[in-house]
Amino acid sequence: MKTNYKHTQIGYLIIIVFSIVILFFSLILLQTGLDGISLGVLAVLVLAGGIFSSLSVMVTEYQVKLHFTFGVFRTSFPLMKIKSVRVVRNPWYYGWGIHFTMRGWVYNVSGFSAVELELINGTRYRIGSDDASALAEAIATALKANSSIHPPLE
Repeated sequence: MKTNYKHTQIGYLIIIVFSIVILFFSLILLQTGLDGISLGVLAVLVLAGGIFSSLSVMVTEYQVKLHFTFGVFRTSFPLMKIKSVRVVRNPWYYGWGIHFTMRGWVYNVSGFSAVELELINGTRYRIGSDDASALAEAIATALKANSSIHPPLE
């Protein structure tokens, strides 16, 4: 499978914020004593900070694939099911991680720039990127090339 585009965005702010929270929580635990619940919370914080510290996106000749750090929370979008692609700006309250908004699903680790995919069924996905223009162009190019191989599903 030929890869037309590959980019990994590092969520430096997420790394900094989670590091500060983990450090602060660890200092409190050292003062108050360690117990199973506190260690569990600390482990969840470390795991969440690690998982959401980067987002990798790849555009191949047949699909758009993305995953967070360590390959966790991965998904893909077959080009045959993508109706449109455009660069958008997320409002600040869309935040980071994976979640549903009034405009559809968001996958983001940093910043406000994103690429919005609208699928044939009307579902929308926003993929946060510090390289949104190049990502949108790669998807649009793959869509054009793919449409000559597979006619649109409508």
